[in-house]
Amino acid sequence: MAGQTETRRLARDPAVAVWTVAGLCWTATVALTVLGGQGMAGHDQIIEHDAGPWALRIGGFVLGWTVMVAAMMLPSTVAMTRLFTAVSARAPHPYRARATLFAVYLAVWLGFGLVALAGLRALLPLRTPSAD
Repeated sequence: MAGQTETRRLARDPAVAVWTVAGLCWTATVALTVLGGQGMAGHDQIIEHDAGPWALRIGGFVLGWTVMVAAMMLPSTVAMTRLFTAVSARAPHPYRARATLFAVYLAVWLGFGLVALAGLRALLPLRTPSAD
């Protein structure tokens, strides 16, 4: 009986989903690093070394940035997610409220990443040439 209660509690705990997504993102990050694919989403690759179309390069950056943000930043949201789940349970559409929370969280981090990428692109012409 105690095992079933614990299983039900874990099934309702949003931290399980948050840690699972973060773990999957860490797994993807490690796999890309081991397989040599981490450079395809790196800012220097996108700005300076890739000759592909901008839309494809930005898409690669967005994908890589999103995986990195999920791996590194989602664990810090566990307490907030638990609290928001409890509070939003009384809302008329609790799942919509929770989806909105994570969509806005992701949008803020994605916006930051794109602004940082644009800023880097603007600053690169100002750098001094390296002494090779």
